[in-house]
Amino acid sequence: MNERKGIFIIVKGFGADESVAQVEKSVIDSIREFLEKEAGDLEATLPFILRNYYSLAGNVIYNSILHANKKIFKENQVKPFANRVGCSVLVGLTDQDIVAVANAGSASLWLMRDGEMKEISSPKSYSRMVHPFEADLVSGKEAP
Repeated sequence: MNERKGIFIIVKGFGADESVAQVEKSVIDSIREFLEKEAGDLEATLPFILRNYYSLAGNVIYNSILHANKKIFKENQVKPFANRVGCSVLVGLTDQDIVAVANAGSASLWLMRDGEMKEISSPKSYSRMVHPFEADLVSGKEAP
C-alpha cells in the first residue's frame, strides 16, 4: 500500500510451493513500480491497451496488471510446466473522488457501508463461473 499515491495491491500466489512467495513479490514489485512511476500519466498506458470506457486511473491499473502478467509469463516460459507459478491480484488506485479497481484471478473486493456489504469486484474463478450468484467460493472450485 502506498497511501501517498493512493495505491493498494493484494496478491495470493499459487503453484509450486517454493516459488509462490517469489511470484507474489515479483507481481507486487512490478505493479508498484508501474503505478508509482506512471499513475496519473496518460502516456503510461501506451503501448498498452487504452480503453475509452475506463477512467484514466482504470486504464493505468488495468495496464499495470498486464505489465506484471507479461513479466510472469516470460519467467514461466523457462520453467518446466509443473514448476510454473502465478497469482491472483487485486489493484486499486484512488484518483481524486474515484477509486478504480481491477482484479485477475480469485481476488475480490467488498465495500462496507452502513453495516451492509457489497462485492464490488467479482473473482474470476472456476467457482464463480459455475455458481455466479454465490458470494462464497464453492469448496474444491477456488482455482482462478
